[in-house]
Amino acid sequence: MTIMVGYLLEMKKEKFKLRAFTALVVLWSFIVENVTGIVLYIVPPGRIAHWTNWKLWGFTKEQWAALHTIFGYIFLIFAVIHIYYNWKPIMSYLKQKIKSGLRMRKELAVSLVVTIS
Repeated sequence: MTIMVGYLLEMKKEKFKLRAFTALVVLWSFIVENVTGIVLYIVPPGRIAHWTNWKLWGFTKEQWAALHTIFGYIFLIFAVIHIYYNWKPIMSYLKQKIKSGLRMRKELAVSLVVTIS
């Protein structure tokens, strides 16, 4: 108990880091998006799920879909905020890569083909 109180007192001294918070929200929402996406991929079709009263961890198919949608919005909003807070490092990285020349031409081509198809 005293360890927890000491930890909470220490937390009060530190300034809240919005940039770190944003990155963590992006991480957690990305993980939830993946879990809900996998569940929605393996769930039975609508009628079967409805007729059999299908549930996983207490959530119906519709509830899993709602979670997936909500966390998708959270991910999108905080990803934009994350890009805003990290704009200078992102631009610096891209400028560095452009200056040094794009050496991964095969990898770039294959990744574009995989992504587009």
